[in-house]
Amino acid sequence: MTEFDKLSTKDTGHLLVKVQEDIALLKDRLLRQNPNELDLRAIQEAIELTEKSLKEKAELLSHKVDSEATSLRNFDQNGQKSQQVTIEELQVLHAKQGPSATSYAMVRSDEGQHIQPVAISASIMAPGRRVVLEQKLRAMLNPANPKSRDVLNEAYGIQLPLIEHRQPRRDASRVITGSTVDKLAVIPVENRRDPLRTPPPITDDDARRGILNLSERGLIPLGAKITLEPTPVVPKPITLHEFDESRRDRKEFFRKKKDALAGVHLDVKTSVTRRNQQSGKKSREARRVSSAAAAMIVTEPTMDDRLQLRNPMPPPTTPATDAIVVREKYRFSIYNGEAKENTKEFIKFKQHYCIAWGSIATIIRKLEQLLGEFSVPLGLVDGERLADLAAASEVDPTLVTPDELLKVIMNRDDVIALMKNPGRRYLTSNGQERAATTIQSKWRAFKARKAYLHYRRQKWAASIIALSWLMMLKVGRIRRQLKQTRIEQLDAFRKKFKTLGSKWKRIKKSRRVVIHMPSLGLPHSIRKDMLEIGKEQNMQMSRLCDLMDPNVDIIYICPMDLDDEMRQYYSKLLTLDSAIRTVKRDGQKPLSERYTFVVPEALNSFPKHKMSLATLLKYSPKSLKRIKQLIQGREAYIMPGVISKDDLYVAETLGVSILGSEPEVAHLYSSKSGSKRIFQHAGVTIPPGEFDIYSLNQLQDALAQLITDNLDVKRWLLKLDHQTEGRGIAYFDVTNMSCYLYAKKQAERYGREWANRWAQEQTYSKIYEELPIALAQHAKPVCQQVYKTWDKFLDEFLSEGGILEACPPTDEYTALTVNILIEPDGSISTICSGDQIHADCQYSCWGFSIPQTSVSPNVINEVCQRIASACRERRIFGYVDIDFITFLEPGTDKQTLWATDLDIAYRDLPSLFNTIHFMSNGTFDSANHEMRVNGTEERFAVVSNKLRHTNLTLIHYGVFFQMCRAHGIGFDIKEKQGTVFNLIDDHNRDSLSMVVIGANLQETLATFARNLSLIHQEISTPNMQGVTNFKAVIKDIEGILGTTAENALDLE
Repeated sequence: MTEFDKLSTKDTGHLLVKVQEDIALLKDRLLRQNPNELDLRAIQEAIELTEKSLKEKAELLSHKVDSEATSLRNFDQNGQKSQQVTIEELQVLHAKQGPSATSYAMVRSDEGQHIQPVAISASIMAPGRRVVLEQKLRAMLNPANPKSRDVLNEAYGIQLPLIEHRQPRRDASRVITGSTVDKLAVIPVENRRDPLRTPPPITDDDARRGILNLSERGLIPLGAKITLEPTPVVPKPITLHEFDESRRDRKEFFRKKKDALAGVHLDVKTSVTRRNQQSGKKSREARRVSSAAAAMIVTEPTMDDRLQLRNPMPPPTTPATDAIVVREKYRFSIYNGEAKENTKEFIKFKQHYCIAWGSIATIIRKLEQLLGEFSVPLGLVDGERLADLAAASEVDPTLVTPDELLKVIMNRDDVIALMKNPGRRYLTSNGQERAATTIQSKWRAFKARKAYLHYRRQKWAASIIALSWLMMLKVGRIRRQLKQTRIEQLDAFRKKFKTLGSKWKRIKKSRRVVIHMPSLGLPHSIRKDMLEIGKEQNMQMSRLCDLMDPNVDIIYICPMDLDDEMRQYYSKLLTLDSAIRTVKRDGQKPLSERYTFVVPEALNSFPKHKMSLATLLKYSPKSLKRIKQLIQGREAYIMPGVISKDDLYVAETLGVSILGSEPEVAHLYSSKSGSKRIFQHAGVTIPPGEFDIYSLNQLQDALAQLITDNLDVKRWLLKLDHQTEGRGIAYFDVTNMSCYLYAKKQAERYGREWANRWAQEQTYSKIYEELPIALAQHAKPVCQQVYKTWDKFLDEFLSEGGILEACPPTDEYTALTVNILIEPDGSISTICSGDQIHADCQYSCWGFSIPQTSVSPNVINEVCQRIASACRERRIFGYVDIDFITFLEPGTDKQTLWATDLDIAYRDLPSLFNTIHFMSNGTFDSANHEMRVNGTEERFAVVSNKLRHTNLTLIHYGVFFQMCRAHGIGFDIKEKQGTVFNLIDDHNRDSLSMVVIGANLQETLATFARNLSLIHQEISTPNMQGVTNFKAVIKDIEGILGTTAENALDLE
């Protein structure tokens, strides 16, 4: 049995539902596919398959309905239910009864799944209604009917796909006659009668025909502005080329033109000469027309369009994607500052904006005034923009500015160019009067501004003067306060020192606290050239050896931070006191409890100022408070270094006295010129020279006279007053002068008469004339790290002051230093003495051999006693270093002793002697200048705290001491001889202090040189020798040992 036989009447609705499900399935398949990957061939095949299935099922349904009796419900005129009849019976009944018979309407069942014809009486149904129902029934039963899709959708909500009907290709040879264009849609009558009426909307078909079609039909007003974005024609300034310039590449030219027209689409016109092509392209044209319609917009001109002035108008065409702005513009002209109100454009503009004409007229008057003021011959006004500006001005009148007025002018660029032309505003009828007014106003403004500037300068000067005066008053007041404070501190110092002098004998034998403050209170001009001032101040760590006095407790102010390794070393070193000294006192405290390190908290607060230790302690209130707590209720005094005014502040704050001189006195007589005054007053021998030199003429006069008087002196020294350590010395060799030989001949010629001025006059003149050039060429500073050239040294010499001093007339001379103590009660004692050892420079001392052996003790003691007495008369107290030079005069071999320098401060020699005294438990015999141990054994020592080797930074102190023990470098406590180190710097560790004690001078010097050689070999390699002075020291010691051996042979 076939499907036709199985189909029953009640299954008709089910068949239609199945058709609907097939169509929904097809729709779902289409929606799931990616639009970019849509296969048109597959879609076409699916549509054909659906169409074929629909036709088969429709035919099956139609055949079944036509051939079988279908039960239908019949309703009579009274609305009663009748018997079921078939379609054949309906047809017979309809033929018998005629037009008046009952008709049947196809209605949807309650379930909406099948067709249910309902009987309708012919008496109540209109004939047209019956025809419509029959047509819908036939259309529904015929799927090929064009209206079948709409009937199904209206009656049952079934949306069938749109089936594209392909018509067979017709013969091209057949000639088609008729019109080749479609009929144009005519603009409505209302718009033709009233041009101001809103144009009718533009459909897709209208947009497809193009912009010219729309304009001809009246859908776009003739005066509307049509803008193509981007415009295909872009105005561009032409470039004029030289004749010899190469011609442009034509391909590049046409390529640029092609790029410029890439965004322009011309009108799409459909050819109707071949109808078969039109039917095949119907769907694609529909999509293109819809996109063109979406891209074409007809709107009123916007504010941005109104602000666009004098843009070039391209030929009208239809853009593909950009908008077309169409609007009628109202323009009128202003000639020579007057609007032409009789023109058609102005009248039309006035009629259009008659409601808001009051504000518009105001803007027009202002615009006429602006253009007339600058004599603008023609201004084209954009009415729409002017109306917008007038509307905005009603809300905010401040918007009407010249810039906004110029925006409503269409030829704005030309107008602005005319307005910028100088003198344009003076071409009007009242131009001369306006020019005169402008000149007068400018002149008055010039004079007023000149007067104002003069007043402002005067006011500024007055304010500067007032501020300077106020600052001067404040600074003066502060200076007076500081001066008064200094005076009070000095008075307190004098009172405390007087009390200390009166109690000194008792204090020396009683328990006391000594505050060691190794401060370098030198002038700032000297401290600024010190590379490591903290290390320079910490070279006197051996002050801790004062603890050998059981009555002394020490507070050591550290100029740098000390790590644990360095603290442990000094703690172990001081514990040797019990092994060195066999006599102990009852109740004596351990040495570790008798000293305290105090580090000022301001130590790292001023890293670039290079302040002295006293200044740092002054700005460290916590450290001062701690020291006050440590010395509370005990006798205490400060042992300074180079004393300064800040030491007085610290002493006043702590309430203690200072074992030293007043700062001003100490600085005065510690200078080179001040020491010469002391020596002259003491009546000791000094080198030939001159002091207190502050000018170039004085320098040249004094040096020329000294050379003339002392022709046997070949080298003269120039020393700065306040420099130390040989940094402020320059030398000049007179043998480089061409007149030196002439002067010696003149001296030999005059003989004993040479001492008279008349005999020296001619020689003095020649020396004086040649001296400036000779100094510039041959004078050299000793320390070229500080003074690189003679000119820099000379500038410092003349500003600071200095002395001239002769070098010994022989190359073999010895420098020695004697340290004396002038106690507060006036007693004088010699602490120690030593011969200086020079390594890097013959004018700089790096160490001492203690005691001195160059001069007879009686001679040196007598000279020192006279100098100390002269110092005491000038209220100089504390530790004083006296430098001497001794040599044998050529020809007579008579020993001469010159006093060369005086240093009023606690320096390196007494500090290093403390170490010798502590380790050997010996005493210094000042009468004989001998150092003895156990009362009989003589000892010698070589000391230095200026040893430097950069390779020491590579090893720690623990490794360094293990290396020394491995090579036998150490100290024998039993024999009271050997080597002791003082640590100086725990950060860089490149500096070292070494003390060697021996039974005789030669062995001690040899041990010192051997120790340096071993240390250098251990810490250096052939490729890394480092920066050191070890080699120079060893060389100098070898020279001393050679001289000592020669002297011993001479004595034998």
